[in-house]
Parts: sequence; C-alpha cells; structure tokens
Amino acid sequence: MENKFEPHFLVVDDEPDIRELLEESLREKYKNVHIAEDGEIALNILNTKHIDIIISDYNMPNMNGFELYKQTREQGYEIPFIFLTAYSSKLGKEYSGQIDYLILHKPYKAEHLLKVANAACQMSESIHQLEAKTIKFCQQGNPSVKDLMKFKQKHRALIYLKKERLLSCSND
Repeated sequence: MENKFEPHFLVVDDEPDIRELLEESLREKYKNVHIAEDGEIALNILNTKHIDIIISDYNMPNMNGFELYKQTREQGYEIPFIFLTAYSSKLGKEYSGQIDYLILHKPYKAEHLLKVANAACQMSESIHQLEAKTIKFCQQGNPSVKDLMKFKQKHRALIYLKKERLLSCSND
C-alpha cells in the first residue's frame, strides 16, 4: 500500500487576521498547518519542523516574502512557495525562470486558495519523487556530476511543465 502524501504547510503573514483566515481555510482540507508572523520566525520553524509548502505574504516588515524565499533557497530547501501579493508585476520580474513558486493575487477567495494549495501539493509531491529518483539513480552506479545534473535537469523540466498545467487549471 502506498503512503498518501500529507503536506505540511507553513503560513507566514504579519497580519493576525490574515494568518488565522489562511490557517482556517487550509485546515478544511489539510491537517498539518504551521503559522509564523514574520520571515525570521518562519525560518526557525523551517529549521525545526518538516515543511513541504510555504505560503507567505510578500510585503512584511523585518523580512519580506522575497527575502524569505531567497533564504530558504540559500539554505537548500527545495519546496514550493506561494506568494500572497497585490504586487504581481514586480514578482514576475524578480522570480522569472523559477519553477518552485506560485503567486496568489490579492484579493482571493478561499476556494482559489485551496486550488493553488493543491497545485503546490502536487509540485511538492513531484519534488519528493524527484529526490527519490535521484537517490535511486545514484545507487544504480556512480554517475558523474554531469550525468547527475542532466538527470535532475530533465526531471525539473517535467515538474515545470506540470506546474504550468496546474496553473492553467487553477486560474479560473
């Protein structure tokens, strides 16, 4: 029997009402939801708990969503990131070429949040599968760094295509 993927979310927003609303909306479908009021607290949680998906406000004091995103990547976390923002044009320029983020435009409805969360869950599951395939690939022999990079690049391209399909389905 295959284990069902149960994602762990981290919600980051400096506004308590928004955090609570996001947490309640996510808990309708997902049981593992952690919350943080800023990027620094989010990093502490990320370093102590298993997190599969981050949902973060873009505009926050201390550490904004972009800085949190950069920190997670610098620390080696390859997990989907959902930005909540009213500044979508700026985000598009800063993150072009990345495959591991989604943007949820404000204002949004709870059902749209759940659609985007579901897309992120599928991305996260694909990333976990890629990690398992990479381990298996390495165990089958002693691949060169070049072969390993080609293997991961091919599979990341597939995740990117899946993200594009998921986004087109969730933009209704």
